[in-house]
Amino acid sequence: MSDLLNVEHDEEFAESIEDAMEQFEDMVIDYIKEKIAYYDEMLDKFQEEK
Repeated sequence: MSDLLNVEHDEEFAESIEDAMEQFEDMVIDYIKEKIAYYDEMLDKFQEEK
């Protein structure tokens, strides 16, 4: 289970451990980018209200 990605079972099809690691790294990077975009949007809304 991944608390970071909020997934319990996510199947990845990889031909090697390196491929699986790369897929997981990409998932983490995408998750972080989504969080950054979310907080940037919240910051913009907060600054508009001032």
